[in-house]
Amino acid sequence: MKAGGGNPRKLKRVYASEAEAAQAAKAAQSRAARDPFSFTYDLAIADCALQVDQRISLSGWNSKIDAIDWLVESVETAMDAGGLVQSIKLESG
Repeated sequence: MKAGGGNPRKLKRVYASEAEAAQAAKAAQSRAARDPFSFTYDLAIADCALQVDQRISLSGWNSKIDAIDWLVESVETAMDAGGLVQSIKLESG
């Protein structure tokens, strides 16, 4: 079964009938539709204004990533030999 018209996915087991396989494929597709997308990125330049639960948008990646309304899930800021470094984890909102 193709999830959302994209790449086909394999079910993990063999089913006794085509009807059972179709039902399992529909359930897998429904679960995949509910799962949020996530995106982790190490910033080249730290942005101390970023905060957890802040909504942000990305641009310049691709049309699918750029179209998602992202929510900042975590922000990790640290100091290393090169200066201030930051890693953010985003989730589709």
